[in-house]
Amino acid sequence: MRLIIRPSLRDVVLSLLSEKAMNGAEIIRAVEEVTWGFWRPSPGSVYPLLRQLEGEGLVQRRQDGRYELTEAGRRAVRQIPWMRWLRLGEPKSLDEVVEELESWVSYL
Repeated sequence: MRLIIRPSLRDVVLSLLSEKAMNGAEIIRAVEEVTWGFWRPSPGSVYPLLRQLEGEGLVQRRQDGRYELTEAGRRAVRQIPWMRWLRLGEPKSLDEVVEELESWVSYL
């Protein structure tokens, strides 16, 4: 069985911002929602990360206070290994699907 390692907050934030622009509080809630409440990042980790990503040119802050990906940020999302699997995964055999589900259950 393959083990799934908890993704970094950086990767999760970038992937969430690939869906829509959000502010820090919305990102915190979204992370909590997608992990069914198992992971709630603190404001002390999210806001410095957003400033770092902005400094790296991966996100930009809009007038309404929400952050959105730049073109460089969209390219960075495509490089996240688990994002490539989610989007580009080919149909799998039943055994592979069961193995993947067991891995996710173990992770959660």
